[in-house]
Amino acid sequence: SLTVKRVASNPGSLRVKKTGAKFDQDSFWDFLMDCDRKDHLMVLSSPGVDSSSERGGTRAGSGLVDGHAYSLIRVMEAGPHRLCEVRNPWGDFEWAGDWSDASPLWRENPKVAQACVLKGGDNDGTFW
Repeated sequence: SLTVKRVASNPGSLRVKKTGAKFDQDSFWDFLMDCDRKDHLMVLSSPGVDSSSERGGTRAGSGLVDGHAYSLIRVMEAGPHRLCEVRNPWGDFEWAGDWSDASPLWRENPKVAQACVLKGGDNDGTFW
């Protein structure tokens, strides 16, 4: 579960934290869509501790780097699908799961690929 709070020192910032409270995914998605429409700067991070940059360690099986920050470029609704375009500022290490560059879901859902303007296969750090 997650909660969203305004950051007292910066009223324009919000912090999302894990809690025991019930989380309404639809309300949070609406919030993200609204932030995207207003061109807010959005970032996210993965849990854990980053060992990839200091020791040349391997990334998680998901392709994401533990304890790492990512830019949230945009959010997109295409039919029943809700997707987030994310970028690793290193320009490398991309998500390897559903809707990743090589995912068969893009071929199975060509309208989604068209709506998301999928570049296809580039290992440029940008992924859905």
